Amino acid sequence: MPVRARAKPPGEFIRDHLVAIGGVDYPQAVLKAYKLHLKIEGIKDGICHSTMSHYFYLANRLGLIEFDHAETTGRWG
Repeated sequence: MPVRARAKPPGEFIRDHLVAIGGVDYPQAVLKAYKLHLKIEGIKDGICHSTMSHYFYLANRLGLIEFDHAETTGRWG
């Protein structure tokens, strides 16, 4: 069995994570949890920030998730 087959794909992990956490979480926290999941499964080269962002973009575009509680960025004044 290939090594990657042991771990959940990113889309499935996002769904399961959001259901388990109560429906609201930051994308960065989901990425951190997914990297931990991959590490536990023994996968060293996991996923990068841009790939996880793309999954969130697609899920938002399909209407599977919606962003709320937007915070302003302090850097831009």
